[in-house]
Amino acid sequence: MELIKVICELRHAERMKILAPYEDLYREVMGKEPEDVGRWIAPGLRLEDQDRKRVVVVDPLHTTVDMEQPPNVGYCKDTILAVFEDVQRLLGIPRIARWGLRFAWIHGYAGDFQTLLAACKERFFASGALIGRASDVGVILDYLMNGLKFTLQAGPMRIEQLKSEFLAFEPKELPPVFLYLDVDTADLETPQYSRKHLAQLFDRGHGQAEAIAKEVISLVEV
Repeated sequence: MELIKVICELRHAERMKILAPYEDLYREVMGKEPEDVGRWIAPGLRLEDQDRKRVVVVDPLHTTVDMEQPPNVGYCKDTILAVFEDVQRLLGIPRIARWGLRFAWIHGYAGDFQTLLAACKERFFASGALIGRASDVGVILDYLMNGLKFTLQAGPMRIEQLKSEFLAFEPKELPPVFLYLDVDTADLETPQYSRKHLAQLFDRGHGQAEAIAKEVISLVEV
């Protein structure tokens, strides 16, 4: 099972004041408070790091760190904590509506796609003509555990689909056919940002997500 992507996204419950000086200028020039700021100020910053295969996005509505084919889990955690601390120090993270942490793995399959597809149909779904005729399948399952919501997406996949739909950078050598496993962790109950909470969420989210992914692999028997 190879870790292929890690995404951490904080969705803001209120707009981040990225261009506060613009709003101050509006007050000075117009002599009143800005109206419908979202309509005329919608800044966003997107930083792409080709060497480290990561993307950082900061805009009024969310802050995201997206990493592909990281060297290890510890690197992901350190990078996420460092980036969000920089955002907090320089801009200030507003109240948070959703903490999101997403892990995606691939588990290589030695056979062809059709054989893996047949195995997923058999394990994920009851037999029937509708499933039997399907050219591709995927399963989406939600779990509520210890105050967190986990959403699993899993199914057979070819490397071409992974490249075109999920990756921003050209990957290192990967198997042509694999089982794709994607687990998203959501915390909707903690409105205030803290480094400690983010670190704890990463550890809890990774541990549970990895356990779910391994259970799927065992179920499909690949």
